[in-house]
Amino acid sequence: AALQGMEPAFAAFMDAMPSAAAPPAPWEPVLAKDNQALVVPTQVNYVGKGCNLLQSGYVNHGSASVITKFLNTTWLWDRV
Repeated sequence: AALQGMEPAFAAFMDAMPSAAAPPAPWEPVLAKDNQALVVPTQVNYVGKGCNLLQSGYVNHGSASVITKFLNTTWLWDRV
């Protein structure tokens, strides 16, 4: 019953929508080039470092997926 009262507002909202697809908008984020950190008061702390392995010559293959699965499901859970 409560939703029936919404039908006119919803119909007006849908009628206001454009009928054609909008052209894609360019998105060029401005990212800081300095180091960043997020500090939170928790009992377990994590430290990570990121880099572009592909620029270093690494070629992705299946062994990386196996190792990632092992670390995510076994090794880290047993240690933390």
